[in-house]
Amino acid sequence: TDLFGKNLLAIAKEKAGIIKSQSLFFTCEPRPSLRRFFKDTCRQQDTTFIAVPTQKTVALQNQQLVRTVVSSLGLTYCDDQTPLFPLPGRWEQISSKPDIILDGAHNRLKMRSVVERLKQQHYQRLFLLIGIAQNKAHGQILKEIIPYADRVFYTRFQDPQRKCAHPSQLERRARPSLKHHVTTSQHLEPMQALSQAKQEANAGDLILVTGSFLLVRELHL
Repeated sequence: TDLFGKNLLAIAKEKAGIIKSQSLFFTCEPRPSLRRFFKDTCRQQDTTFIAVPTQKTVALQNQQLVRTVVSSLGLTYCDDQTPLFPLPGRWEQISSKPDIILDGAHNRLKMRSVVERLKQQHYQRLFLLIGIAQNKAHGQILKEIIPYADRVFYTRFQDPQRKCAHPSQLERRARPSLKHHVTTSQHLEPMQALSQAKQEANAGDLILVTGSFLLVRELHL
């Protein structure tokens, strides 16, 4: 919102800059008003508008998008769950016993996707290490993931171009969503937080580093 606009339509107008004349435009946008805006822009640009059917989850939605694009190109879609271009920091496992997973989920929708993946994992306890940029909706993001944590390490990334929310601020926002008797701590140094998590975790636990790609970058071993 600090770059593209204060409401969804303003942001959509910026995003619509990708629509080029006489090309194919695909969108997963479910909101009728925004979908109508994209469709009108495509008509003005003589561009083919293709609406991707809405799915229940982000993962299924992305899969449907790929299937639609591939089909439109006349190719065969291979549904083997293998990513064509793995993205570092997107559910990336960097260690085991305990498992350490990095995911730069930095908004509510992506954090919901992380929770979906968590539900498919087998682990004893979830050790959550989280840091979020100052300009993000901290409360919304934390509300999605905090209820699943058995131990929380609030931390921060350090980047001259982007301000991070202070760990104490995150802890205050997360408190209403925290399970009873869950231990929390604040760490200004993310590597210290990760080291502490590794000391406390057992082989069957899962350590999840999330909340920002900038945090993931600092802890990518």
